[in-house]
Amino acid sequence: MIIFLDVDGVLNTPRCNGGIDEVLLTELHNSLHQAFPQGDFGIVMSSSWREDMVNDFLSLTHRPDLGISFKKNFIGVTPYLCTQPGLDPGKRSLEIHRWLELTGYTSNRYIIIDDMPAWFDPQDVKSPNFVLVNGDLGFNKESSENLIRKAQQLQR
Repeated sequence: MIIFLDVDGVLNTPRCNGGIDEVLLTELHNSLHQAFPQGDFGIVMSSSWREDMVNDFLSLTHRPDLGISFKKNFIGVTPYLCTQPGLDPGKRSLEIHRWLELTGYTSNRYIIIDDMPAWFDPQDVKSPNFVLVNGDLGFNKESSENLIRKAQQLQR
């Protein structure tokens, strides 16, 4: 299973002042390992962090003190296809679908975790692959339940 992961609004909320919130990180980690107990998922960063903060992400999500590390699951970043500064409706959908095309990944077994539905094609937001996170709250219990439910549906 491929996880297309946004960071801002998912693991980093307005209350975080930068960085990654360890409570949100723990919730995401536990959810992924509940949904995929064998650890058979790959993380593709679809966040703006992919432009210049990949190493920061890998460092901030490597928390041996919490029993958390995404390093072994991290497989890459989506291509950057920004056509204009600021909000670009549908941009993230294009970038994710371009990654799928470039890698030859043809399965529908992927999940998008993001808080910005305006950056996606409405069909992607309505799909069983999309986990919408409240950007003010981050990846919380509700997001966790949604991720686990969708992962179970896609694995059937």
